[in-house]
Amino acid sequence: MPGTYTVDAAGAIPLDQAVQLHGELAQLDLAWGYARNGCHARTHLMARAMEQRGLGPGKVWAFADDPQRMLTIPDPSVPHVIIELGHHVAPTIRVRQPGGTVEPMVIDPLVHHEPLTIPRWQLGLSGLSARIVETALSQPPIPQLGGSGYHPGPDPPSGIDAHALAAIQFFQELIRQQRTHEYHEVP
Repeated sequence: MPGTYTVDAAGAIPLDQAVQLHGELAQLDLAWGYARNGCHARTHLMARAMEQRGLGPGKVWAFADDPQRMLTIPDPSVPHVIIELGHHVAPTIRVRQPGGTVEPMVIDPLVHHEPLTIPRWQLGLSGLSARIVETALSQPPIPQLGGSGYHPGPDPPSGIDAHALAAIQFFQELIRQQRTHEYHEVP
């Protein structure tokens, strides 16, 4: 059940509500166990859920600046395995901090169990030298590639909502197949 959120004149919510929001979005079935791909679809669907709650999300992108220094996250489905990524994206929300300042915070259950400031999120990606780009939902992170900001490049022909849902369904099926294979192997 979605919580109630208090958005102030600066478009920010209190930190405790950001923590609540992160918990709610982490409960959505967005194929969290398949981290190798799909951050664009997860971000899109989380942003839609945030909008349905009356919130105004943005996005933050991290791009590996060197093929020798990729972004990395732990693989949630395989212990002690690290996934390398060329880029990653997650939704942001403006948060009023306890001291009164407003700061964008990242909602990314793949990286951490609570909202993070953008520098802490970047650190969680092992991307200290990554190029960070903050965008509005409909703003492409690399304008010369076009598109609406769903992912770097042109939008899918099926539309972004349909593509995001289909991508998550595909990744959910991959997770189911992986679990079936793990538990039903012939000795």
